[in-house]
Amino acid sequence: MEAKFYKVLELDKIIDMLKAKAASSLGLSMIEKLRPMSAFEEVKTAQEETTEAQSILINSVRFVRRGLA
Repeated sequence: MEAKFYKVLELDKIIDMLKAKAASSLGLSMIEKLRPMSAFEEVKTAQEETTEAQSILINSVRFVRRGLA
């Protein structure tokens, strides 16, 4: 069933695009382990982690810019 999801959603293409953005071998390794999720709580937790990481990155960029000004 997993192969069907990959084909229909073209996840292989998405994963390849994400791999091209990897900045380290650790990141690349994590990308290669990505799998579709179907459990609601698992998806919800992953989205919350993504939101938190995005917030940290945005705030750190603002901090660096202020430090350089």
